[in-house]
Amino acid sequence: MIELKRILVPVDFDQPSEKALHYGTALAEAFGATVFVVHVTQAPMLATAPGTIPGYGSALADECDEAQRSAHARLQRFLGDEHSTAHGIVRLGFVRLGAPVAEIVHFAKEQGIDLIVMGTHGRGPVAHMLLGSSAEEVVRTAPLSRAHGPPRSA
Repeated sequence: MIELKRILVPVDFDQPSEKALHYGTALAEAFGATVFVVHVTQAPMLATAPGTIPGYGSALADECDEAQRSAHARLQRFLGDEHSTAHGIVRLGFVRLGAPVAEIVHFAKEQGIDLIVMGTHGRGPVAHMLLGSSAEEVVRTAPLSRAHGPPRSA
């Protein structure tokens, strides 16, 4: 029997993310699971090493802080006023800073996630070849297979 207790829904606040959250919440209802909703804010690119321009490191830190505050506010709006529970299901929101695929996979390992429900933009074959797919890369690298053993409990 399949047992799902921790479901991860990575979001970027677009329509596919809304659909993924809907499906993740429905699965959580069916299995009595908790939904972890995570948004990853891409870290600003470093054009030069910190310290080579006076005040650069401080400005970069301020920019990262502002990006995270903005993402937290967007996540709260995305989840709505009743974000903590939906039909008795707990939905927890998180914001991470970094490369989206790496942070999603790291979050899944860290939280002992059983299932990841992700939306996809459905790009055409040429765009997919050039840009790749975050969802596809998460599928290839996330540690959710039973071959890796049962998920850790928190």
